[in-house]
Amino acid sequence: MLDPTITPETLLYRLFHEDGVRLEDARALVAQCRCSRERIAGVLTSFDAAERADMVEADGKIRVTCEYCATVYELEPEEIAAG
Repeated sequence: MLDPTITPETLLYRLFHEDGVRLEDARALVAQCRCSRERIAGVLTSFDAAERADMVEADGKIRVTCEYCATVYELEPEEIAAG
């Protein structure tokens, strides 16, 4: 499986020929995050008021970092309470 001269098609056949192999056209993969301020605010509304109050930092804002794209969102607690 580490032989660089084996084509992907040949490798797939060798691994899965008993199940039948069907190849689709190649497509470019795109990694992109679908996070947004609105989505983050929506998630925060699922916490009760006491939990959201614990999230408020010293400057009065709630900060959330998207673990996928590392975007940092700063929200005012009033934005979340308004829903």
